[in-house]
Amino acid sequence: MYIRNALILESGPLADLEIEFDFHDEGTPKPTVIVGRNGAGKSNFLSFVTDALIEIAAKKFTDVAPHHINGSHQWHRKIGGATIRSGSAFELAVLKLAEGEAVHTYLSKGGQLDRAEVQAPLSAYAEAPDWSTEGSVKSVSGPEASIEEIFRRDCYVSFPTGRSEAPYWTSEIENQDNATFSDRFQNLLRKPILAQSKRRHRQFAAHDGIGGKLPSGRQPRAPHDFPKWVL
Repeated sequence: MYIRNALILESGPLADLEIEFDFHDEGTPKPTVIVGRNGAGKSNFLSFVTDALIEIAAKKFTDVAPHHINGSHQWHRKIGGATIRSGSAFELAVLKLAEGEAVHTYLSKGGQLDRAEVQAPLSAYAEAPDWSTEGSVKSVSGPEASIEEIFRRDCYVSFPTGRSEAPYWTSEIENQDNATFSDRFQNLLRKPILAQSKRRHRQFAAHDGIGGKLPSGRQPRAPHDFPKWVL
């Protein structure tokens, strides 16, 4: 699954950001480099990408975000208040991600905003969920049937700027030799999208045979099996 378009308005240091990502003719994405001074909003943009991945995965899996007391899941990225750009009445982020014909659209809106006020920039997001003028809204639209296949086949990992860095010698790999049959009933993805330390990074690398000898009889994974998103 690749991000196709991004629209962020009045969020923190970002007043108006619109990106249409470039792709090769065969459908693979061209590299994208985001450059800016400290405080320009680079991490703010990446936090929306991470939040979109979590919200999409959470529609199918129960272990990608902590549970909330009301039965829903907790939000990785809060909406409104300090996240709204100073002097603005609202904050809006819309991201479109696609895997083949399956399109998933992420929406995060805080403050007071009528949809008609941003109708022009929303023209690229026909599938964007609707929202009420008042209050905070976070929603994802798209075919839920494709979510399990997308996240079980691929690996999406975000290493945030505030992650902790443990010494390399503390790294341990959790070997699960015993068969487990709980996924079908608990809908656990067992691949965290938000990784706070290098330990998780090393786990991905070790399990995939990166930078070391593969166990006897283990075949290297195909390139498309490796993480598509490492932020």
